[in-house]
Amino acid sequence: MKRIHLFELEDQWWFPTQLALEQYPISVTLTDKYPNIRAFEKTSKLSKNHIHYIAESIDATNVPAYLKGVRTMFTGFHHFQPDLAKAILQNAVDQRVAIGIFEFTKRCLRNLLLTPIITPLTVLLTTPLIRPISFTRFFWTYGIPVVPLAISWDSIVSNLRTYCPLELEKLVGSIKNTDYIWEIGYAVSPKTKMITITYLLGYPQFP
Repeated sequence: MKRIHLFELEDQWWFPTQLALEQYPISVTLTDKYPNIRAFEKTSKLSKNHIHYIAESIDATNVPAYLKGVRTMFTGFHHFQPDLAKAILQNAVDQRVAIGIFEFTKRCLRNLLLTPIITPLTVLLTTPLIRPISFTRFFWTYGIPVVPLAISWDSIVSNLRTYCPLELEKLVGSIKNTDYIWEIGYAVSPKTKMITITYLLGYPQFP
């Protein structure tokens, strides 16, 4: 199945945004081309300063040299078309920093068949557990089911957009580098066997 780059509803400027807030055991720095400062500040506070952020706009295809450390992108690489995806990897190579790409989605028939069933059911069952309770959220989930339908659509599109290992290998094969090591493949959850992570790791052979 070829990669299809459709639009996701959650990417649109008019779609409400929410950020899952978690506490992390390591120090990380959040960046975004269109940073949500309010969300970043709240996340940093909840993480007890384990999570930092850059308030300025950061373009993943042209990261400032002063930002050091391993670059990571979780469940976001499929948002970029091939030319931009390549530019993200090339920029990491040019600055000789390690980069890790991780995708929870996968372009396969099983996901395309199960997503329209599992995703809306999950939204309907978990919405009452979300705090604080919101009348608006309940209305758009159960009254007029825009939320489950929108999330289901975006989940399907995310699967269609996701690069497979072969496509990732073609991307790195077109990158100008001489001593970079690339590790690309699938990682399967040892417990459920149902969750597959597509990963790409790149790092210089000689620091």
